[in-house]
Amino acid sequence: MHGQVRSLRVSAVVGVIVLLLAGMWAGAQTPTPSDADLQATGEAALRLGELYMVTPSLFEAREYFSTAIALMPDNPDVYLRIARNHADSQTRVSYLDQGLSKLPNAGVLHLARGHALYAIYAEDWQFERQTYYDDRLTAESDALRSYAVAQAFGAEDALMYLNLGHSEAMRERWAIAVGLYTLGLGFTPDDGSFTFEDWELYLQRAAAYLRLLDFPAAEADARAALGESEYWPVPWLLLGQALEGQGDIAGAVMAYQQHIERATQTNDMPPDPAAVAFVEAHATP
Repeated sequence: MHGQVRSLRVSAVVGVIVLLLAGMWAGAQTPTPSDADLQATGEAALRLGELYMVTPSLFEAREYFSTAIALMPDNPDVYLRIARNHADSQTRVSYLDQGLSKLPNAGVLHLARGHALYAIYAEDWQFERQTYYDDRLTAESDALRSYAVAQAFGAEDALMYLNLGHSEAMRERWAIAVGLYTLGLGFTPDDGSFTFEDWELYLQRAAAYLRLLDFPAAEADARAALGESEYWPVPWLLLGQALEGQGDIAGAVMAYQQHIERATQTNDMPPDPAAVAFVEAHATP
């Protein structure tokens, strides 16, 4: 059934492209395609490429993406959408570089390129791929340059400040990291909704506050993260550390117990050994 639906959707979009091309090049009164015709045909090709990415059929998808780029080379959204359809960060960078070769002043493309490059750096760091160590550092420095150019053209978002803050934290420049995380939280949607970037920004800022021994601020950020989700073990760990730093033994035990329970349930991370030792030393029998 799903295969039949996909076939119908593909056939429909192909039909749109055929009709548009026929109207552009065969019409007696419009021998030259108009900008609107090119835009419509390019959009149809882009949507068909996105559909083939879901199917998946990578070769066909890239053929249609190439068509969309050829018909709408000056539209930065084309390169952004194509990049977003690829999970591989290297491929994302390739398409974004292609867009920047035509649109060097498009801040949004520089911003997206920074995100893709930083993902390469962060993923290699996360999985400790030491064989890619040099590539990882190159990816980080290139990402930071892309972010600087993006800012010069007025493009910025929460993820950029999260990544910039992470780079400062890795260098133990905690106060600078706090400032960058705070700037990232300024992009919270006006409707008050909580994004993944907001959650991660609160967690990272709480961790930085702990290193600065600002335990009340760390507690506030840990609780802000817990206000969105109490399921994950990390915010409970940060809350326990913040409460322990303020001398709240009972509160720290409770938070650490929640951390241990959730770490055991989710397998997201092993229970923190210091938290386990603290609970064993202070928990009431």
